[in-house]
Amino acid sequence: MTSTPTEKAKRIIEHYGVSHQLVKLCEECAELTQQAVKCYDAGIEYSYSLVEEMADVKVMLMQFESIMLPEDREILEFIIAKKLNRQIGRIENENRRFEETPRESREN
Repeated sequence: MTSTPTEKAKRIIEHYGVSHQLVKLCEECAELTQQAVKCYDAGIEYSYSLVEEMADVKVMLMQFESIMLPEDREILEFIIAKKLNRQIGRIENENRRFEETPRESREN
């Protein structure tokens, strides 16, 4: 019997097959997009429906990660860290530019 979430994800993708689950991933991403738009239009940060669709997409991603080679999972983690660091760098640059802008320019 499978016990860990990773083992369960692997069992699911091995049962249905990668091609089928790629289609499901597309469907789940589309549903997540729809819920994100609804939240945006309603002016809210998130809803139960958005959280549910986030979980669906995360489960699909877990399935694909479960069949990746260990070195490819390391590459994935490296890329994620690189993207997070790049965005933090952008935020820090925005803050520096704001701090360097003369106060009178910001008030106009």
